[in-house]
Amino acid sequence: MANLKSSKAVGNLRLNGSLIDNKNFSGFSGGLLKSTGSETVWDFGGIAIVNMESVDSSVSSVTISDIAVGDLVLFFGAEDGVNQSAPTGGWTAIPGLQTQPDNDNAPDSAAYYKIATGTSETASGLSGTNPTYIMVAFRGVDTSTPFDVNAVENQEIFGLPNSPSITTVTDGCLILSVGIIDDDNVAETINLPDGYERIKILDDQGSSNSSGTIGNTIAISGKQQFTAGSEDPPAFTGNSSDTNKGFTIALRPKLPSVSSTSLPYIKCVGDTPPAPTAITYVGGTNQENTTSDLTLTGLQSGDLVLFFSAADIDSQNTPSSGWTAIPGTGTQPDNDGFPDCAAFYKFSTGTSVTASNLPSSSVHVMIAFRGVDSSDPFGSTATRESSSGMPDPASVTINNTDSMVLIVGFLDDDAVASSVTAPAGYTLAEVEDTDCTVMTAYKSITSTGTEDPGAFGGLGDDSYKAYTLELKLISGGSTSIKIDNDDPNNTYFTPSWLNTTPVFSSGSWTVTESTIEVPNDGLYLINVNWEMTTSNHNDRLGPQVAIAINGTPNEYVASHSYMRSNTTTSNSSSNQSTLMELDSGDLVSVQWLEHTVDRDSSLADSNLTEDASFIEIIQLK
Repeated sequence: MANLKSSKAVGNLRLNGSLIDNKNFSGFSGGLLKSTGSETVWDFGGIAIVNMESVDSSVSSVTISDIAVGDLVLFFGAEDGVNQSAPTGGWTAIPGLQTQPDNDNAPDSAAYYKIATGTSETASGLSGTNPTYIMVAFRGVDTSTPFDVNAVENQEIFGLPNSPSITTVTDGCLILSVGIIDDDNVAETINLPDGYERIKILDDQGSSNSSGTIGNTIAISGKQQFTAGSEDPPAFTGNSSDTNKGFTIALRPKLPSVSSTSLPYIKCVGDTPPAPTAITYVGGTNQENTTSDLTLTGLQSGDLVLFFSAADIDSQNTPSSGWTAIPGTGTQPDNDGFPDCAAFYKFSTGTSVTASNLPSSSVHVMIAFRGVDSSDPFGSTATRESSSGMPDPASVTINNTDSMVLIVGFLDDDAVASSVTAPAGYTLAEVEDTDCTVMTAYKSITSTGTEDPGAFGGLGDDSYKAYTLELKLISGGSTSIKIDNDDPNNTYFTPSWLNTTPVFSSGSWTVTESTIEVPNDGLYLINVNWEMTTSNHNDRLGPQVAIAINGTPNEYVASHSYMRSNTTTSNSSSNQSTLMELDSGDLVSVQWLEHTVDRDSSLADSNLTEDASFIEIIQLK
């Protein structure tokens, strides 16, 4: 199974836990994240880079835009031999580093942060001759404790920055290794620490100059640490031999606390194979003069199975179990003596189907077709009876393209199976006789209109009945999902789609996990949507969502999130979309966990709106 590949679309993807650089804009996790409704609070367990701004000239202020309330914004500034100023506008020194600004000539620098209160933030009061400024905005950081532990800084050294080891206490932190180099302008030649990915590298002249007497370089790299503990970033490499500083900063992800250490499951019934382009004949079987059960094997779940039986003078039975009379064929069984007969159908739920409760001295025939619409299998039907001759099925109006026409004949008295032939254009299926004959044949029809099959050929010349059945092609792309929740009725949800074909979808959310195998190479859109209604402002209903590829969350984590009602009564909705390229055979695992802290009602699940709460995986191309 292949790993993820970077997408050409704008968005954030993960490749084996590393960043994918897209025009110097890299995302750590998440996707296109959106909140609707004034009462919705978003918290993300993955950390995404939202935007960056950089300046390599003398300015009095730097502004970063296209951010959101709650984003963490980091500010770094540096210059050789010119004191840096603390930015004004509500900025705070990053805890754990040297006193800020740190004007020690190695080089002079500043490292600050703030939590965004609007769609842009400005660092003002800046001064310098040849400074370098970088601002980076992160989404999904715990705003109450943005730094998992205090940042650490190495002693001033010559050469290239080697950020020190840091020990985190929270899983999923984003580790930043930041190097600030005096004098040398080496943005073009510096290499990142092994295992880390580029966020931004900038110097004050924009060209390589490893021997100049002025200048500086700021290099920022990152790596997600999936399990808390010690992380010691390797050194930057490249061409520089001046004094430098190395910072290691651990950003804590926003994760709601949970009351359970394990995830219950959602169970998927069936799958969603690509829609067939035609109905196909699977096969058939028959028997005569016995009461033994009749079983047809070699089936797939969803195959249409048809059962026909007849006798000269012996009444026919309704087969058991789960069989339905074929519509348009009159009362079934039809024991009027011309001959006595039965016509029933059912859809397979496995690899075989059995008909029981069968009469003796009779002919029993079973045939199956694949690709028939299980919700409405028969587009049209017609019947005909006659007192003599070979069965001549009546004409029928074909209402659907790419249908299959099935014709069935029941011939009284005459045992002529060996002489039966199908009408022109039809293929003979199962034929059997005893003191009567049952015959079947089929033909594919690509267009709508009238179809007059013509008579079966053969040596019979007694009373008969004949059925003409239009079998409808399945529209494809849907599946039934069984929700493993507290619903005593075992709720099923069957999705329907417009314009796209989903691989997987579910509704009636509670706490879930499910794994779906991707059927084709392609570009996929993963959508998570939910709506809720709460009656108490302390209710925190979820959901918390994580997505993994090929069995491990290290390959891709979409985000963790939950909603909370902030008023006495609230209707809230939220959605999350992620664009990914996947290969055939990749396993997409979706996990959902309910947040229960401070929840007043143990029945909070019931507040999720079924029709609007779902996850879907859609192949776009």
